Amino acid sequence: MLPRDSRGNTSGEHEMRKWMRGACAAMVVACGLGVAAGPALADSSSIAGAQTVVPGTTYYGNLGQVTPVGGDYYSYWLLPEQAGDSVTIDWQAYNPGGNAQIKVFPSGTTDFNVGQTESLHSSYLNSNNEDQLTFQTTTDGVLPLQFGTCCNSNQAGPYSFSVSITHGMSVLLQPLAASLSGTATANVATPDGSPLSNVYVVLQASTDGNSWTNVGAAASVNGVASIPYTVPSYMADQSIQFQVVATLAGYTTTASGSQTVDLPKEPKQPTSATITTTVTISRPTPGHSGLPPIGAKLSVKWLYSRSSTTIARIRATRLPLAARVTIECLGHGCPTQVARVRGQRVRVPIKVSVSARDLTALTHDLSGARFRPGNRVRFIVSERGHRSTEGTATIRAGQAPDALLR
Repeated sequence: MLPRDSRGNTSGEHEMRKWMRGACAAMVVACGLGVAAGPALADSSSIAGAQTVVPGTTYYGNLGQVTPVGGDYYSYWLLPEQAGDSVTIDWQAYNPGGNAQIKVFPSGTTDFNVGQTESLHSSYLNSNNEDQLTFQTTTDGVLPLQFGTCCNSNQAGPYSFSVSITHGMSVLLQPLAASLSGTATANVATPDGSPLSNVYVVLQASTDGNSWTNVGAAASVNGVASIPYTVPSYMADQSIQFQVVATLAGYTTTASGSQTVDLPKEPKQPTSATITTTVTISRPTPGHSGLPPIGAKLSVKWLYSRSSTTIARIRATRLPLAARVTIECLGHGCPTQVARVRGQRVRVPIKVSVSARDLTALTHDLSGARFRPGNRVRFIVSERGHRSTEGTATIRAGQAPDALLR
């Protein structure tokens, strides 16, 4: 006969009551009142009567309240599965003899064949009477979960568990062209082939297959992501590995297989080029609204490169001989000239003005003036008795100025 304490409990019963008091407090269960924070004590001694588990919910059971089978105590729950799921089960139990165990049986297991069916996964509790079981699913179906212990009623007591699941998905990167930029196509679907939308898909490139650089991203629509991308210039003229990584809430972040593409050399940018553009002088300047405006066109020959642009020549049409032509630079980094301000010589953004009779002098005055990308060159035509008009050209890196800005 087992020794009893002053309240008539055996040592095993005393330990179980002690564990249950702690478990009740942790589970926020008013054991004496039968008020529970979740579906407490809803376990079943049969697979046929087992409750279906919802991921993210904590469940409570008590092996001491199920009917033993040959001295062993089992309770069952049902876990729906999809192929490719990543499953995590966190559980704890009253476990004085170290025999508490969880088993996961394959879909199709019933009360009639569970004794002859080998479990897919199983684990015992750790020394702290807690454990985490993780596994991947390979089929669609319903998995019976079995919580159990053996030997005698002193070993059977309360337990709790919760399940978290992230679904799997497949990702395929379609063959890429040997180009430094373009549009990549990726397909994303569930393991059974159902297309997925709103998946965030990132295209990555690597020179060594270890360190990856994001080069483009897009969201999938009906299982297809069209990803505009640009590869960094340092990857040009190399064999580069590409992959896509897909992310969606509730699903396992998944990377595709990699593919290697021999990228071409980066196209050489011309060191300089010459172009002639027309600046239309048609926008009236503020003031003198009652005067007739001047209309003119300036033909400007530009010499441009990636770093700067200069004016090589200016010609005019429909320009009155009595008019004056003024050119000034606006913006950060404009070329400068020396001017006298309040009796002091200071450098200011360049501004030159000549008579329409002598446009060659304008070109001479601008020699050496290098306009930077982002500068705006304003052309103003003025004449006594008329309202001044203007046109603007915006300097661009490695491109002809945008000379039609109004």
